[in-house]
Amino acid sequence: MLHVAEAARVSVATVSALINGTATVSPELSQRIEQAIRDIGYKRNAIARSLKMGTTRTIGLTVPHITNPFFTDVVSVIQQAFDRAGYAVMLCCTDEDLNTQDDQIRLLLDRMVDGLIVARVGDGAILKRIVDDANVPVVLLDRVCEGVDTDAVVLDNQRAVFDAIT
Repeated sequence: MLHVAEAARVSVATVSALINGTATVSPELSQRIEQAIRDIGYKRNAIARSLKMGTTRTIGLTVPHITNPFFTDVVSVIQQAFDRAGYAVMLCCTDEDLNTQDDQIRLLLDRMVDGLIVARVGDGAILKRIVDDANVPVVLLDRVCEGVDTDAVVLDNQRAVFDAIT
């Protein structure tokens, strides 16, 4: 941002205000700053911004099989909903492997996701510990987990069968 400010002959605060939309900048200064951004090829540093803002605007999603039509549809709907809300979705596929699931959840948390949606694998003992330690919201998808105190979105399969045959 410093190089943009120097090229536009303005302060770094003015460049920041324009880029982040936190203050009104005169049309003349806006034009100079935008020209400097184009000339320099300035790109916002998403990692630095995430550290400063305390949010990555990213949601972690784990599913057991991406080839399962149910999860394919669910992933698509989740992606669209979060895209509209200005979030990216980082998708991990566990292949129904407990160790893979746990590694992926830790990876997502290390990447500072703002929330997790987990279609769990296994009995959930490790998942319970991870959820208890996570400082982000966690939602279980399709499969509840005894002893894990978090929200869950599940289908009522018995009701679906009843509705289908009556």
